[in-house]
Amino acid sequence: MSYDIAIVRSDIPDDIAFMVACDWQDRGLEYLDMVGTSCNPTYNYARFFQAFHVRPTTDLHGRSAIVVKDMLDDALKEIGKHSIDELERKYFLDNNGKVISWGSIPNAIQWLRDVRDYCEQNPGYKFIGCDAEIPRHGSASLGTVRTFSPEYAQPSDRQWRKLLEETAELAAVGMDWVADGTSDKRIYSRLVEEYCDVVEALGTFAIAYGITDEDIRKGMGECEKRFRDGTAGGRKTVEEDTIIDGLAELSTRLHKVQILERKNSSRAMIANRKEHQ
Repeated sequence: MSYDIAIVRSDIPDDIAFMVACDWQDRGLEYLDMVGTSCNPTYNYARFFQAFHVRPTTDLHGRSAIVVKDMLDDALKEIGKHSIDELERKYFLDNNGKVISWGSIPNAIQWLRDVRDYCEQNPGYKFIGCDAEIPRHGSASLGTVRTFSPEYAQPSDRQWRKLLEETAELAAVGMDWVADGTSDKRIYSRLVEEYCDVVEALGTFAIAYGITDEDIRKGMGECEKRFRDGTAGGRKTVEEDTIIDGLAELSTRLHKVQILERKNSSRAMIANRKEHQ
C-alpha cells in the first residue's frame, strides 16, 4: 500500500490533480511538468513520517508548498540528529523485529529532500496527500495475489490460457451488465467474482514470469503516461487481432450460454411452483 501524493498549482481542483500531474520522475521537465507532479511513497514510511510530523495525509495535506517546504526543513534538521541505524530500529522494523524489505530510511529521507526542493521551486503550489485506500476518481486497488497451485508458479502455457479463459468469462458477465442494467445485484456479484478471477490469474502470471512489484510500478507509470498522451493501444499485430477476435467470440458464446441457463432455471422454478399448487 502507498500514499497518493500530488503537488500541483493551487488552481487545479483536487479531484483531477492526479490525472493532470506528471510522473514524479518527470518533475521539472519542460512540456511534461506543466501543472505539477505526483508520486506514491510506500506506506511503510508511516511511522517514520509520524514521528517527525510530516504525515502526507494529515500534517502536509492541504498546505501550500511554501509551508510544506518549511515543515520539511524542520523535520530534516531533527532527522539529521539521529543515525540511520537508530531510525531503522525505531521506525522501520516489521512485527518480527526485522528491517522492512520494501523501502528504506535513506530512501525516505531522500524523498523528503526531493519534495522539499520541489516545493521551494514552486512555492505557489499546494500539497495533496491521501491514502491509497481512500477512493478517488480513476483509481483502483488490485490487492495482494497469491498462487493457489504450485504448478502454476512456473512459466508455461497454463498461465496465459488461464488468463484468456478468465478474461473471456469476465467479458461475458460484462455483456450481461450492459444488457440488463446495473441494478441487478446478482450480476454485480458475478462481475466482482469474475474480476477477481482475472486479477488472480494476472498475479499468478506475474509470479510465474518473475514480474516484480517495481516492474509493475514503473510499467503502470508508463501506461498512465501513454493514456495521458493519447498513445495507448497502438497498432495491433495480426496475431494480437486474432486473439482479440477469438476472445470476443468466446465471450459472446459464454454470454449466450448464461442467458440459456437463466431461462432454463426460470422455467424449472415455474414448473416446480405449478407442481406444488
